[in-house]
Amino acid sequence: MDLETTMNNKYGVRSGHYNLRPRKERSTNKWSNAFLFGIAMTQYNVNQGLKIFGHAGETAVSTELEQLLSRRVIEPKHHHELTFKERVDALRYLMFLKEKHTGQIKGRGCADGQNQRLYMQK
Repeated sequence: MDLETTMNNKYGVRSGHYNLRPRKERSTNKWSNAFLFGIAMTQYNVNQGLKIFGHAGETAVSTELEQLLSRRVIEPKHHHELTFKERVDALRYLMFLKEKHTGQIKGRGCADGQNQRLYMQK
């Protein structure tokens, strides 16, 4: 059975009313997708990234943190300056490293908002 027959049996015949593009055959090569995600979608947490990228990873992390400081997104404080409740309620900051296709190492960070959701009213 070809693709068109299979799709017609499953979803019905296309009427041609909407001028849809022809259906494409699905790729059955599962290794090509695994290869693509292994190369294009690889990002590492800070510990793994620093082991893999070395000094370039350190530069990427410091650049990302300097950007947060210069834009006044965060204000650094020593942990002994915070109360116990402030330490418990603080959000974790997740940092990831990725090698771009140009060879540049890029640092990306985001706040883990899961803890924050616990304090929001529903």
